[in-house]
Amino acid sequence: MNEKKRLLDFFEYNSWCNVELIKVIAPKTHEFPKRVEEVMSHILNSHIFWNNRCTGKPDNDRWIIHPPEDLLEINEENHIITNSILNSRDLSEEISFKNSKGGISTVTLGDIYYHLSNHGTYHRGQLALLFRQSGVAEPLRTDYIYYKIKDKN
Repeated sequence: MNEKKRLLDFFEYNSWCNVELIKVIAPKTHEFPKRVEEVMSHILNSHIFWNNRCTGKPDNDRWIIHPPEDLLEINEENHIITNSILNSRDLSEEISFKNSKGGISTVTLGDIYYHLSNHGTYHRGQLALLFRQSGVAEPLRTDYIYYKIKDKN
């Protein structure tokens, strides 16, 4: 599998994880600690943020909390935009942006999307801990290997 196909697969996986989490979070939003809602929205907002940087759009606020009924649609839109970007552009393309310290940083498109994939995994780990601590729901099996074997068992 070449690098671009691998990244596309990672974003299929990321989208699947988000859908599975949203299906648990959305109907029980008021039962979970507020932090669950904040982290799920942050995962989606960060995806928007990096898609925007790769398409020349302005940065968005990564900490807006979305209504639960909007989460699946936001996730789907992120997935469509990411697939379009990854399918139509070279992973070695350089992307420059104003960084958090006010300077200019330049990285490759591939680096941005590897970062974004890892960012989602990191925050899904936080959600697993919040699920366990709250007792509202059991942590979901969102490891990559479970995604790869989900239809085979």
